[in-house]
Amino acid sequence: MSINVEQQEADDHSILQFYKDLIQLKKSDDTFTYGEFNLIDSENSSIFAYTRTLNNKTAVIVSNLTNQTVSLKTDLELNKGDLKLHNYDTEINTDNIKPFEAFVTMI
Repeated sequence: MSINVEQQEADDHSILQFYKDLIQLKKSDDTFTYGEFNLIDSENSSIFAYTRTLNNKTAVIVSNLTNQTVSLKTDLELNKGDLKLHNYDTEINTDNIKPFEAFVTMI
């Protein structure tokens, strides 16, 4: 299997498109750059999850770093947030984070 830019640019769900969207999102809101950083579920080595908070706005960034389904321990109500970016076409489920799933939501 080979991956090339032409194929990636033609696919709205490609890794390239995801990263382009991620860069645009970061540029669109100072919360992502200047917000206070706090880890979520820091004992979980399968997940990299954190918040960025600035001026009463909180961004939640979650990435499953494995090829296994995992869960995230948090009291944050992520399903009630404004989902900004997600690499799956499903709802967020912190009890069932899919392999390599990543999302950004504002709460």
